[in-house]
Amino acid sequence: MRFLFFLMVFAPLITLGQERLLTVRSKDSIHGRPVLQSSLGANIKLNSDYDFFGGLQGSETFNVGMIDVFGTDDSPSSNMDLYQTQLKLEDIYFEKDCDRVYAIVEADFCGGNGQFRLRKAYVESRLWQIGQNWNNFGDEMIWPNIIEWEGPPSGIFYI
Repeated sequence: MRFLFFLMVFAPLITLGQERLLTVRSKDSIHGRPVLQSSLGANIKLNSDYDFFGGLQGSETFNVGMIDVFGTDDSPSSNMDLYQTQLKLEDIYFEKDCDRVYAIVEADFCGGNGQFRLRKAYVESRLWQIGQNWNNFGDEMIWPNIIEWEGPPSGIFYI
């Protein structure tokens, strides 16, 4: 029971930030950079909660609007998942004139009941980007890195 309590309390703090698990570089280079570099990365996140007073049964996250305040279900419940774990495959190719071609495919398991969901898939070269990304209405690189899944308070987006 102590282990379960410890896991429930400290599991939200256990996270690996977009670490590259495997990187492969070509032997030929242009100006000291490999012509082709591929990497596989993962952001492993374990979410867990324990509802002491009931009302959140069947909910993946703590959402105040989902609390059943008029219900009679006051039994404790627990939930644990790896839905927010992200997998990323990225490739960088340098051409002879030092132009960069960047390709990325990123996915997670938040597609409803842990289903695989595509987050990003695009190819970028010079001023062109073809594919799916989130930067149509803003620059995602200026948002602060935070642990909270809902994002920064200043960001407006749909999950």
